[in-house]
Amino acid sequence: YILTCFGLFMLCIIREFVLYLSKYYEITTLSGRIVPFWPTVKRLKELSVLYSVQHPGDNKTEAILPSVKKSMDDYHKSVTLKLRMVDTILYGVSLILGYCLMLVVMTFNAGLIIIIVCGYCFGRFLF
Repeated sequence: YILTCFGLFMLCIIREFVLYLSKYYEITTLSGRIVPFWPTVKRLKELSVLYSVQHPGDNKTEAILPSVKKSMDDYHKSVTLKLRMVDTILYGVSLILGYCLMLVVMTFNAGLIIIIVCGYCFGRFLF
């Protein structure tokens, strides 16, 4: 029972990781910029300074995140078959994990339900 609880806890964390990875991959692919996996304010400031050193004449205030002023055509051009395939695979993995965890919840075992909720909360905290 303890190993089952640990396994379910890990599955919840893995599912949250897959969801985060999907968003991260989409943001980095569409923006065309390297974004830290776990961005901190310090790391974003370092990247901003690095960008200003590499591009001294450019006075952009949004050095790390994509510009909002870009037209929608620029984003549509960036969507490639590779992006769609990776996004589809990550979405499928997330669905499989989600449905498996839903089946466990449907056993109405209070201990397993609490473990799954705690696992999702901890996964959300991490990612």
